[in-house]
Amino acid sequence: VPTEALRLGNFSANPQVIYDPQTADSNAGRQPFAGNIIPSSRISNYARTMNQYFPLPNAAGFANNLTGSLPSPSESKSYFVKIDQNLNRHKLAGSFRDFREHSEPNQGIFPFVDNVVQDNKSYAIVISDDIILRPNLLNRFTIGVTRYKGDGSQTPGVGVYVPGAFEPGFPVSVFNGQGITKLGQNTDRFPRNTNYDIQNAVSWTTGKHTLKFGGRIDLLRWSQWVTGGLEGSHTFSQF
Repeated sequence: VPTEALRLGNFSANPQVIYDPQTADSNAGRQPFAGNIIPSSRISNYARTMNQYFPLPNAAGFANNLTGSLPSPSESKSYFVKIDQNLNRHKLAGSFRDFREHSEPNQGIFPFVDNVVQDNKSYAIVISDDIILRPNLLNRFTIGVTRYKGDGSQTPGVGVYVPGAFEPGFPVSVFNGQGITKLGQNTDRFPRNTNYDIQNAVSWTTGKHTLKFGGRIDLLRWSQWVTGGLEGSHTFSQF
């Protein structure tokens, strides 16, 4: 990660020469910054904003100068309610199941850059009716619906807005040919699916035999909104 001096544009302790891109001649030759120091007036607002989200080094040197870890907490809650009611030849039953999970499957060590938030929610409703048609003939009719959504987003709590981006958040930053790890994820996706089912089953006892037969119909609706890239993506080259 950048040292305090590098954040201010002072590369005097860095053996790599820093060239001024605004001094390119017709042969693409450029002049180095005096003293290997970039004037403060040349540091962009983009760089100033991004720098504040990186921790300072906790080890010496320009490379491998940060050691740490980012926790990946997870919390889930589940509820289940079931009610049965007997009415003459009918046995009615209804149930509701609700599941919610909040997790942060973080993918690095930078709290604002590598933070990924996953919110999973699902519920299921089932209603059934057992009818005694005859002492040896039982019919079960069931309807149900299951709904799931899993929202996954990167750096949702970062209020950085890059001009031209579609939403605030830490943008993907790629550094070609410089040995620097890509920053940011752009992994936002919002899947939804709903399943409706109707089923009927008959149980018939005759003599020494019990026969069971029936059918089931399912209707599955599935969609996914993938929004990775809304925070913007930037590629930097040593050229």
